[in-house]
Amino acid sequence: MRVAQIVADMDEIELRSEAVRRHRPGETAQSVGEALGRTDRWVQWAARADAAVAGEDWAQARSRAPKRSPNRTSDSRSALREGLSADLAVPAFSGAHGLQRQRFELVGEVA
Repeated sequence: MRVAQIVADMDEIELRSEAVRRHRPGETAQSVGEALGRTDRWVQWAARADAAVAGEDWAQARSRAPKRSPNRTSDSRSALREGLSADLAVPAFSGAHGLQRQRFELVGEVA
């Protein structure tokens, strides 16, 4: 079987493990990378990741999503907004339109 076919059948976790297994005994990163269809920098990254994390799960993919989003509305604020809207039984308005609507509901006229 050709090397390209073997590499095509491997998933990412197997590729990372194979790169580390071959690089540990002293095979160069360049030769491992060429054999696996990756760059030598990728092989060096995999070797560093293996050395930094103890255990067998170092090769697992991890989420690259941010842990928090600075522009996301907090859950408590969203719940408060939805609660106010439900109490009024109308969509929440803000600014001048909201003040006019509140005045109209209280007084029955708009200034």
